[in-house]
Amino acid sequence: MEQDVQVQMDKVLDRVRSKFLASLNHRIAALDQLSTFLKQEDLRERSLEEIRTHAHQIHGIAGLADCARMGSLAGQLETYIDKVLACGDPSDVEFVVQLLDALLDDIEAVVDAL
Repeated sequence: MEQDVQVQMDKVLDRVRSKFLASLNHRIAALDQLSTFLKQEDLRERSLEEIRTHAHQIHGIAGLADCARMGSLAGQLETYIDKVLACGDPSDVEFVVQLLDALLDDIEAVVDAL
């Protein structure tokens, strides 16, 4: 009985991993576009919020897909954006861009390895 449960859990985790890995090209495109919006003052705060949402989702699931570095970078990005948004002045996004570029590089490396 326990083996049946384990087999079912493994199947669920495999589907989650596959779905996550299949979503990476879409995430690259979305994050690239949001990165360009950071340069526009009127779109900056909303772009930060959207990037944070992507980072949060990646941070939450990357470990299950054996993408620990990606998860760590996404977590750092999420935390830093929280700090930027909390200070009420989202004008200094230079470090956000650096973290985002590192995350995108890692995502692209994973996609290239698929």
